[in-house]
Amino acid sequence: MRARLIAVALLIALALPLGGCSRKAVLWTTGLAAAAAVGTGGYLYARGDLEHDLARDHKAVYEAAVRTLNDKGYRLRRQEITAINAVLEADGRPAGLAEDVKVTIKLRKVESGDTHISIRFGLLGDEALSRDMLAAIEANLARSA
Repeated sequence: MRARLIAVALLIALALPLGGCSRKAVLWTTGLAAAAAVGTGGYLYARGDLEHDLARDHKAVYEAAVRTLNDKGYRLRRQEITAINAVLEADGRPAGLAEDVKVTIKLRKVESGDTHISIRFGLLGDEALSRDMLAAIEANLARSA
């Protein structure tokens, strides 16, 4: 734990002397450092994307994501899966919104056999909707285990 804190402090210290766009660099570096400090127990929400690692193979996560989108009434527009990656794009109207929004779910198989998932709603992202989608996908995974 102490090594992580030292790494976080070092990353922040290295970003401080940058000129010009230093605020962006410091914020971006701080976000990466915070993600490293959190470890694998949580998720990272940055630049409109919710990022998380799931301890399941990417085919199972893909199938759970498709089920979740269908359960929530989204219309699938794109479905692609390879041995390493997968992409789902859908349109739908989440509860409380007046118009349809696009959701993009990207999956990537990682070396450990786990799956890295990225969820984005709309052009700029929506953290609350992304967290809700992640929770629903995890629930679908739990039911299929």
